[in-house]
Amino acid sequence: MIHPNMATTLGFVLTDAALPVATLRAILKRAVESSYNRLSVDGDTSTNDTLLLLANGASGVRPEAGETARVEEKIAAVCQQLARSIARDGEGAKKFVTIEVTGAPGDDAATRLARAIANSPLVKTAIAGSDPNWGRILFRRRQRGRGFRSGKTDIRMQGVVVCRGGLATPFSEAE
Repeated sequence: MIHPNMATTLGFVLTDAALPVATLRAILKRAVESSYNRLSVDGDTSTNDTLLLLANGASGVRPEAGETARVEEKIAAVCQQLARSIARDGEGAKKFVTIEVTGAPGDDAATRLARAIANSPLVKTAIAGSDPNWGRILFRRRQRGRGFRSGKTDIRMQGVVVCRGGLATPFSEAE
C-alpha cells in the first residue's frame, strides 16, 4: 500500500533548529507534497501513515527569513530521499522509475499526468519487462490530457529519445 497521501510508513525528520510550529507545519506540508505524495508503487493508499517533523531548538539557531528557505530545501531533500528509499526497498522491487513531465499547463496537470502514467498497469508491465513501449505512455497521455496533441510529445527513457513529436524515433533498444 504505497501511493500518494503517504505510503504505509512511519517517518521522522529531526532538526535542532529553533523554528515556530506554524513554520514547521508549512515546511512539512510542502516537503510532503514534493516527496511522499509523489510516490506510487501499487496505487493503494494506507489507513495508517505518519510523518513527523520535530524541531527541538537545541542548537539555539533561529533561522532568519532568508535562511528558513534553505532549511526547507534541506528538509524537502530528506523527505524526497526517504520516499525514494521506500520505493527502492519495497517487497520485490527490481526497478526504480522517475517520471518527469515538462510543458504541462501547470503543476497540477503535470502531477495528474505523471500519476496516470505511473499507475497504468500497461506501463508497469512494460517497465517490468524492460520493454521501451512508449506507445503505452503516449496512450495514457492522450487519455488524461485535455487539448492533447501527440505531435507535441517527446518521450525519453533513460535519457534515450524513443518518441519525438508523437512519432517513433530510431533508437537502440539495448540502450
